[in-house]
Amino acid sequence: LPPSFARSLGAGLRRILPVLGTLDRPRLGVGRAQWQHLAAMVDVIYHCGAEVNFLRPYQALKAANVLSTQDLLRLACDETVKPVHFVSTTYVFSRFSYPPGTEFLEDMQPVHDLEHTFGYTQSKWVSEQMVLEAGRRGLPVYIYRAGRVAGHSLTGACQTYDFVWRATKVGIEMGVAPVMNMILDITPVDYVVAAMVHLSRQPELQGQAFHLVSKDPMPEADFVAWVERYGYVAERLTFGEWCSRVVERAADLSDGTAGALAPFLAGTLPLDRIPAASFDDRHVVGGLAGTSITCPAIDDRLLTLYFDYFVGAGFLPPPPVRTPAPALGSAP
Repeated sequence: LPPSFARSLGAGLRRILPVLGTLDRPRLGVGRAQWQHLAAMVDVIYHCGAEVNFLRPYQALKAANVLSTQDLLRLACDETVKPVHFVSTTYVFSRFSYPPGTEFLEDMQPVHDLEHTFGYTQSKWVSEQMVLEAGRRGLPVYIYRAGRVAGHSLTGACQTYDFVWRATKVGIEMGVAPVMNMILDITPVDYVVAAMVHLSRQPELQGQAFHLVSKDPMPEADFVAWVERYGYVAERLTFGEWCSRVVERAADLSDGTAGALAPFLAGTLPLDRIPAASFDDRHVVGGLAGTSITCPAIDDRLLTLYFDYFVGAGFLPPPPVRTPAPALGSAP
């Protein structure tokens, strides 16, 4: 880590006092005395906790994702009133319920049908509706809809459980890539956090929703081409053929990553037919005006940083041919 970043991280950790609990228990798993202490001492609530599992149904996730939100709203009203900052997702909008090319505005009320959705996204929609209702009843609330949150734009440190990174890993190991008309949205985590903190400190913005997404998502074909320039080799397959290969790998080789992906590729959500969409972020732009907080572009620098981290951490194998990647969009 850069020395300045490490120093700031160390200073922040010294100010953190963890309170042990669990999201899927009443009162967040804390005792009555601890609850009353929190109600009296807490000034503001940032709620970004959830069980992120796209395979479990809504009822299995309700306690951790919905009832925890309900309890935090109660905590916000207990003793003193506390602003609630709720981290949601852009997937509260059911893409298949809108015309292709829809621009999703921050002020729009999300439509979330039960077709082509997961229990997780359903639980986030229900939680968001609860937060909005609390706002209508007078509680100061803010909603932050994040896209695909990726690694840090300075260190490259990145989680590896996201669908995109798992699919990339399996594709690299098999030497195949799907041909899809899909847009890849990547939003560095440090931008998401910095923007959310700055927006949350502006009382005049309460009651608004904010889309924390990249301004320039990348077509899947461009991403695959960049991965090849990074040094990996990939045979192009149709999405259906690629899915079949992954399922076969999961069955034949007991590949854990392929096995985790296989249920997603069974047609519950037709990933190759998700309608194109864009997300308005005028509230974010207005709230960040006058600051240096901007979302890093999805470019060679950022992708190289992520992939170097993945290789160094052992998540991805080293590329067989490693050459400097040319600028995105340039001629091969």
